[in-house]
Amino acid sequence: MAEARIDAPFGPVTLSSPVGAVGPIGPAHPELPEGLSVDACVTGEIEIAFGAGEVIELVFAAELERGVRCTTDDGEFFAAWLVETKGVAGCFGFRDVDWLQHKHDVEMVSFANSKAGTTLRLRSPRTQVVRIPFGAAWTTGPDMDAGTTAAALAVDRALPT
Repeated sequence: MAEARIDAPFGPVTLSSPVGAVGPIGPAHPELPEGLSVDACVTGEIEIAFGAGEVIELVFAAELERGVRCTTDDGEFFAAWLVETKGVAGCFGFRDVDWLQHKHDVEMVSFANSKAGTTLRLRSPRTQVVRIPFGAAWTTGPDMDAGTTAAALAVDRALPT
């Protein structure tokens, strides 16, 4: 089991698969518009070696603390979850199925969304290694809306395109 993990103040965020390897995980410093900032942004990746026609399951999820408000937010080639809790606003997200199809010709066989993540079954038409990036960002302060906006923008900008 390959499990890449980012420890965020709202709970750990993981990208896992029964096969694969964990890639680098570390801080990122994306440029944000004036007036928006985050306390931290961390990105990581998981590397999956697909056989031709092979179906592989990928799970992206956060183990959220009790009382965390979590909503989904999708952008172009980006699936995200916005979180608010105890003075912390954040986001966790990954490059979505449309990105995987566009970049690697990987197709989705099935998926299941939950309050704090998604499970995907993916198939590649050929043998290939696919690197799937993900990230989390957070900030503290009274303005939760600005915080979740900044966090989502930070994660999206920090991930490779």
